[in-house]
Amino acid sequence: MLPVPDELLGSRLRAVVAADGAGSLTRENVLDHCRRWLPGYMVPDMVEFREVLPRTSTGKVDRAGLAEERHEPEPAGGGRRSGR
Repeated sequence: MLPVPDELLGSRLRAVVAADGAGSLTRENVLDHCRRWLPGYMVPDMVEFREVLPRTSTGKVDRAGLAEERHEPEPAGGGRRSGR
């Protein structure tokens, strides 16, 4: 999950998911899982799928690199999140 600047809300959440390539994982699957296990304010507004996530030299997910990239993931739907 990464924060994305938003003029109205201050920031929104973007989930970046690396799927195993099976093709069965959908945006709605990700959102359903998040809604089940996370508080409303942590459910992402956007879901982006990638083949691989960028890594640092130590093998960790490069969150700074992801935050700098300018991708336009499709909105997760539903507009504003509950809990705001």
